[in-house]
Amino acid sequence: MCAGSALGKGEMMSQVDTEMGALRAKRSDVGFKEYVDVMASWAHHYGCGTCGPHSAVAFVYLRDTLKTAPLDWYMYENFKHAFVIVGRHEDTEAADLSTWNRDAALCDPWRGDGEAELVMPYAPMRFTGKKLHLLHRAS
Repeated sequence: MCAGSALGKGEMMSQVDTEMGALRAKRSDVGFKEYVDVMASWAHHYGCGTCGPHSAVAFVYLRDTLKTAPLDWYMYENFKHAFVIVGRHEDTEAADLSTWNRDAALCDPWRGDGEAELVMPYAPMRFTGKKLHLLHRAS
C-alpha cells in the first residue's frame, strides 16, 4: 500500500502526485513549499514512507508544532536522500557546507537503515562529495 518514495511509486506517492497535479491545475506558482506539506500529510495518513516522506513529516512538525525556524528541507542526488537542517543562517551558502554556521543541526528521520537521527549537530563529512539541493526554506 505504501511502498514508494519521492522517486518510486506506491499508493502514497500516487496520492501525492494527484494532489500536486490538482494544485498545479489551479495555480501556476506551486512548488516545494506545497510539496512538503502534501507529502507530509499523506505520509502521516498512511503512516509510512522513505526518507522523503519522513523528512517532510519532520519538517512540518518542527515548523508547525514546535515553531522551529529557520528550517531547510534538503535532498541530494535527485532525492537519493532527503533530510532537514535546523538553524542554518540565511547568510550562508545553501549548497556549500563550509560556509554553514557550526550550530546548524541535522534532523534525519531516515538514515537508510530504518533508524532515526533526530536533531544533532550537522556532520559535514557525511555529505562530502554530494551535491546538496535546498528544496524549501521556512524562516
